[in-house]
Amino acid sequence: MRDLSNVARISVSSFKEEHPPEKMMDGSTDTYWQSDGPQPHYVNLEFPQLMTLTKLSIYVDHSRDESYTPSVVAIRAGNSHYDLQDLHRYEIGEASGWVDFSLSEDEETLRPLRAHIVQLCILGNLQNGKDTHIRQLKIFGPNLRQDMLPDSIPPFSTLEYQMYSTIR
Repeated sequence: MRDLSNVARISVSSFKEEHPPEKMMDGSTDTYWQSDGPQPHYVNLEFPQLMTLTKLSIYVDHSRDESYTPSVVAIRAGNSHYDLQDLHRYEIGEASGWVDFSLSEDEETLRPLRAHIVQLCILGNLQNGKDTHIRQLKIFGPNLRQDMLPDSIPPFSTLEYQMYSTIR
């Protein structure tokens, strides 16, 4: 899988000034985004074009964050904020470390998701906590196939290809 986190534009429902959403993408598990306000809390990942997505991962740490640790999340996706559809709902529990969420369109075929926007919705925290901490967030897509890269395209040598290979 390839990391597409740097392609996404991130926005959140709320945040404390000293813990902005950029902290989720800084590569350090010692920093975090902290929400500020009533639940549910939202993290939106918006892409400039339709993307093929396979997995969303968050880093949480129950031992450090206690009641700020998300316990129930929903994953939503769509082409705009107005057509987001629920994909999955997960109960995390007392997790510490990376938690992975599949972004398949359906559980049977595991076909990757195609969307402009993915939303992580925090529906509840452990011990009924109000605000939430997410220490890191990453979103992944499928690897580029080596046989599809430009250097590996075989030369075309048929007569029909040569007839249409130039523009007059």
